[in-house]
Amino acid sequence: MTKTPNAVAISDVRQIRALASGTRQEIIDALESAGPCSVRELADLIGRPADALYYHLKVLRRVGLVIDVQVDEGTSEQMVDVVARPLFLHYAPKSRINRENVSAVVTALTRSADRRFRRAFESRGVSVEGPARELWAGRCQGWVSDRDLAEVNALLANAVSILRNRQSPPSVGGRRCELTFVFAPLGTTRRAR
Repeated sequence: MTKTPNAVAISDVRQIRALASGTRQEIIDALESAGPCSVRELADLIGRPADALYYHLKVLRRVGLVIDVQVDEGTSEQMVDVVARPLFLHYAPKSRINRENVSAVVTALTRSADRRFRRAFESRGVSVEGPARELWAGRCQGWVSDRDLAEVNALLANAVSILRNRQSPPSVGGRRCELTFVFAPLGTTRRAR
């Protein structure tokens, strides 16, 4: 892993490969926002049975993305946590191995987003309009200037920061949400303005 200001880049190919699983991505996301958890607490957070997480935690420990921590000597439960906060994937477009593995991670996250969207869309009571909207999927294309690009990146970074910095559920009316996005150029040519 390579450190950058306030973040840790995941660049080791074994670590990137480990994240080509939606369940392991979900574990990392939950630990990043909630902090150290027992397996039982982690299972409650992500809505999966605890026994379904042990294999994935073993893989994440083996590649060094998750560690065992002792939070309170009075508890017998083993706690797990991420190695650092925040974590992000290191993109190395010139490396074929990095491109293939980062692309596999993106494939897993978009599959996971599709499953989440379908589940939420089929449920009752999900808000799909107005300022309390919590289900939204879309796609748009357009031209952006360098200034527009900086603004889009700042908005995305702010949205990610809001979700990552929520350490615990708000006291009233909160729910766990996921933001998945792909922002990509549509070609190599730039249009003159």
